[in-house]
Amino acid sequence: MNGIIALARQLQRARNQIGKPFNITSWYRPEPFNSDAGGVSNSQHLTGKAVDFWVEGYTGRQLAFEFLPWWEGGVGTYAGARSDIVHLDVGPKRTWGF
Repeated sequence: MNGIIALARQLQRARNQIGKPFNITSWYRPEPFNSDAGGVSNSQHLTGKAVDFWVEGYTGRQLAFEFLPWWEGGVGTYAGARSDIVHLDVGPKRTWGF
């Protein structure tokens, strides 16, 4: 629960910045759902500390650059059919996909 709450607090700040609804595609993802989704064995999704989402009118990359200046955890983007999705988590600071 602590991971979910910590992430929700940060997400509210992000949502306030964008001013549009976040369409969540994945948040807490226990096994075997994490593996089925292609998640890594140490995924922040396993403890509810990560979320993948999209926002109408934005690419994942655009969203990532909106949050990079202040987001303290992981920020990632995806390619291809998932290029509209951004990943945010409250784990260690790191970036990928852009």
